[in-house]
Amino acid sequence: MAPADLWALLPIILVSTTAVVVMLAAAFYRSHTLAATLTVIGLAAAVIASSLAGAQVPRQVTPLVIVDTYAGFYIGLVCSAGLAVALLAHDYLKRRAVRSEEFYVLLLLATAGSLVLVTSGHFASLFLGLEVLQGDCAILGNLR
Repeated sequence: MAPADLWALLPIILVSTTAVVVMLAAAFYRSHTLAATLTVIGLAAAVIASSLAGAQVPRQVTPLVIVDTYAGFYIGLVCSAGLAVALLAHDYLKRRAVRSEEFYVLLLLATAGSLVLVTSGHFASLFLGLEVLQGDCAILGNLR
């Protein structure tokens, strides 16, 4: 894989890595503020990386993933929407008597599924992105 391919995939890599970091932080520390802070930092880095990845487009990373101008725009849009949800949900979840660290992990995984869906260039990657997005959204709807 060429370095230009990694630059094109950097937003997806950042969101996925942030999901793993938040999952580990939630397992060890159980801090709502820490989970929210890590999520905001990761999504903000992905928004910045989406603008940096714009220099690498159009790029067919694999036969399954294509990063072009439209994908770059929607990557920035999805990451910005995830960032807005994380910022708006922090105070709401702080007032509720629930363990809210899982919310941020599921939000990041749903965002990663959306990013795979946006960059899909084949039916297999479209299906994988849709399944990750659908599974996380179903769990988010049942989180109480």
